Amino acid sequence: MKVLLIILLVIVGIIALICCVLNIRLMVKLDYTDKVYLKIRWAFLSFDVLPASEKEKKPKKEKPKQEKPPDKEKPQTQTKPKTKKPNPIKVFLSNEGINGLYELLYQTCQALGGFFGKIIRKITIEELFFSLRISEGDAARTAVSYGKICGVVFPMLGYICSHMRVRKYDAEITPDYLANQSEGELHALFSFRPLAMTNGAVVLVFRLLIHVVVRFLKGLKTPKTSLSPTAKTVASTQTNYSEGGAS
Repeated sequence: MKVLLIILLVIVGIIALICCVLNIRLMVKLDYTDKVYLKIRWAFLSFDVLPASEKEKKPKKEKPKQEKPPDKEKPQTQTKPKTKKPNPIKVFLSNEGINGLYELLYQTCQALGGFFGKIIRKITIEELFFSLRISEGDAARTAVSYGKICGVVFPMLGYICSHMRVRKYDAEITPDYLANQSEGELHALFSFRPLAMTNGAVVLVFRLLIHVVVRFLKGLKTPKTSLSPTAKTVASTQTNYSEGGAS
């Protein structure tokens, strides 16, 4: 009894430790000036994703080529042609029709949409700053580009701030009628808890298994031959007619 209790305590302690570790926020830092810099920090770990550090490759020493002995002629054996297995998608289509395939795609999109929607709501934008200086080399084209970009960027920023948790943000877009090239800078810092991702992934897997995989496997089975209502009425009329003729 004591051994069982110790084992249960150890299992509970391991699960609690994993939950505590996965509850630590993971930070993703994105910077753009002349290059893209991407850095990931989690607890005491830090990784530079971009730009990737290229390792110097040592030149390989060329080995002298050895002459291979001539291969002996092997007796040719007759191979039986392999029977091709039927395509499961075609089998499902023949059994369930296009409506069944549409239902599978709909359920898949619903599951993925719910998964990404939950993930987006769990992500926190700690910092979001970007500046853009627009210049097309011509005053008229610069003014037109400035209006188009402002009409896209500011509504998108409003959508992000209203649908996600944003702590600090600022955007600056200015036209430059003297320069010949547009320039921009971006700084973003995201944070989220990996535990929320794992919970969403588990829900996604169960939802796909129940609504998509099980439905697909059922559709692969050969449909049961059953008479439709119209066929039943035709069959009954034929039997009644035959009985009347016999009488």
